[in-house]
Amino acid sequence: MYYGYEVIEHTHGLPLKMIINHAYEVPYHWHNDLEILIVLKGDVLIQIEGQENRLKEDDLIIINNNYLHNTVVANSSSLPIIAGIQIDTTYFDAYIQNFSKKRFLCKSFLHGKYYQNTINPIRGALAKLFLEYSTYGKDAMVAIWGITSLLCHFINNNIEFEIDIHHDKSCSENDFERLSKIMEYISTHYKEKITLDEVAELVHVNKYYLSHLFKKNTGIGFKSYINHIRLDQVMRSILSNKISISDIASDCGFSNLNSFYKLFREKYHCSPAEMREQYRDLKKQNYKETILQDYLHEKFLSYLEKDNSSLNHLTGTNYQSKKYPIEPLVHR
Repeated sequence: MYYGYEVIEHTHGLPLKMIINHAYEVPYHWHNDLEILIVLKGDVLIQIEGQENRLKEDDLIIINNNYLHNTVVANSSSLPIIAGIQIDTTYFDAYIQNFSKKRFLCKSFLHGKYYQNTINPIRGALAKLFLEYSTYGKDAMVAIWGITSLLCHFINNNIEFEIDIHHDKSCSENDFERLSKIMEYISTHYKEKITLDEVAELVHVNKYYLSHLFKKNTGIGFKSYINHIRLDQVMRSILSNKISISDIASDCGFSNLNSFYKLFREKYHCSPAEMREQYRDLKKQNYKETILQDYLHEKFLSYLEKDNSSLNHLTGTNYQSKKYPIEPLVHR
């Protein structure tokens, strides 16, 4: 489980990675790639530099490169499924001026029905990418690369953007290095008592600067972030083993159980016991791999039906395979 800066391993040597995530939570992180996500099932909360975005089924969002973000399930009774692509935008700078410096303003849920004419080709292109890969595997990479290139061209010409020098790597490298070191330290020592003073000393800044830096870039306070990591670890332990909840909470750094139960309910909108039971039911009834694969296949085909753009006609239509690369239910 990564916290902080993520080094993305691209697919088959191309400057892109296709992802299907099926989990309760992806913790705070950032990376150099632009990320396009679509919710295929369920509700999720995606925080981008402190701004909370609630996405429902079929909603689409672009997360720009080097923006700190995380994902939390919005409804504990339904595990979400998110698909997307991560793209190394620097590759396209030779062909699209300042492409890696552009901050695209794309959140489908903030617009009315008219905006779907702009979003449908993006949904359709993502669907085409996954259908091609599912059916032809590595042999589809030439087609996938072509679709990705045209997708970037479409986004550049149709999605509103700003040029944001604040997130240029040269301007934020020091802050990102500090945040990465802080997050790595907390992820290693979350079971212990962690103070602002000791972490400030670790990164060689005063505690007031550190507090401001952390709040500015994550949207939450330093102490809240520590509790966030502890709750993340508690949740994963609750779902992966049968140890008592009180023992798990204590082992993850919560010395006060009343405070733990309150924080857990505030974040996940259910008790730890309810989450454990709901997860067991979902795993037994609704989320067998064959059911997931069938659902994904039909969902991607439905996006093609709504997409009348030229992107939809680049490749064939005979998609038979349903083997999609789904991330595991619980990351460890």
